[in-house]
Amino acid sequence: MAKSPKERQREVALRRKESGLIQKKCYFTEFTKDGLEQISQLLGYSEKDLNRDENISFILDYCVSVTLNFLENNDSGILPKTKEAQYLFKMKQIVIFRQDQGDSIQEALDHLVRWKYKTPTIIRKKKDGRYVPRRSTDWSVDGIKLLLNNKKYARQVQLLNQHFHIE
Repeated sequence: MAKSPKERQREVALRRKESGLIQKKCYFTEFTKDGLEQISQLLGYSEKDLNRDENISFILDYCVSVTLNFLENNDSGILPKTKEAQYLFKMKQIVIFRQDQGDSIQEALDHLVRWKYKTPTIIRKKKDGRYVPRRSTDWSVDGIKLLLNNKKYARQVQLLNQHFHIE
């Protein structure tokens, strides 16, 4: 039996809460709305992508990261500059939140699987030395460990930014 719209809405609200996401209502001027559209295009989002609140959240996360990097004069930070790298960043934030809530790596993995989060795109090195994007079909403990390893995570963000032509 199909879920009612209210049931689906409750489920989405629970998923977001358990993932550490906090809802805030925002109002934008036309200038800000146009600016978000421009930034989204530069980051590789389509016009259709902007109709999803979670994609707007990715773009705002990027804007906050850039601003903080600028204000703190932190040139060494790896910013997620593509929608693929931003999704990786979001998954990292969710896993960190789950660990802060007392979850083990396996429990964080179970959370992502239970709520059907897609796996992020990861850049892998092939035998011939080329780097290619890959998306696993299933979450794994190794995937969670990559998110928690700051060095490996930063390298993936850098590779995703380069592969999708934003440096």
